[in-house]
Amino acid sequence: MRECVIVDIDGTLSNPEHRLSLIENDRPDWDAFHDLCYLDEPYPDIIELVTEFANQYDIIICTDRNESNRRETNEWLNEHNVPCENMYMRTSGDDSTEIVLKEEMLDTVQSEYSVRLVIEDSEKCVEMYRNAGHHLDVLQIHADEMQQNWNFWKTLDSNKNLTNED
Repeated sequence: MRECVIVDIDGTLSNPEHRLSLIENDRPDWDAFHDLCYLDEPYPDIIELVTEFANQYDIIICTDRNESNRRETNEWLNEHNVPCENMYMRTSGDDSTEIVLKEEMLDTVQSEYSVRLVIEDSEKCVEMYRNAGHHLDVLQIHADEMQQNWNFWKTLDSNKNLTNED
C-alpha cells in the first residue's frame, strides 16, 4: 500500500487571517470566506516541510474548502509550489462539521493509503485524528511558531517518529 502525508490548507499551508472576520460573527459567511482563499499568504516554511515529505510520501490535501473553489485552490497550490497527489474537498451542499468531514475524508484516504502523518492546525481535527480509533501521528501546526523554527521537524523515520537532523 502506498504511503502518504495528509495536509490541511487553511491555517496550515496558508494564512487566512484576512478573511476570518467573515466567519467570526453571529452569521458566518462560509461561501465568502472560501471565495477569498486565493488571496491567502503562504506559510513558506510549512510548504518547505511538506515538500520535504513529498520526496518520500504522496501528499494528500484534505480541506474544508468547497469543491466550488477547486480551481482557485489548485492555482494557489501551483503558484506556491505545494506538492499534491490528490485533494479532497467539501462537496456542494455538505453542511457537516469539519470533524465529520475530515473523518470521512480520512476513511477514503485510508482505503488507498497507509497514512504516515497528518499536518493540521485545528485542535478539534487533531484530536479526531489522534483518537477515535485512528491513533495517527499528527503534527499540529501553530504556523506562527513553525515559521520561527521548523528545522526540528525534518523527516519521518521508519518508526513513524519525527526526527531531528540538525
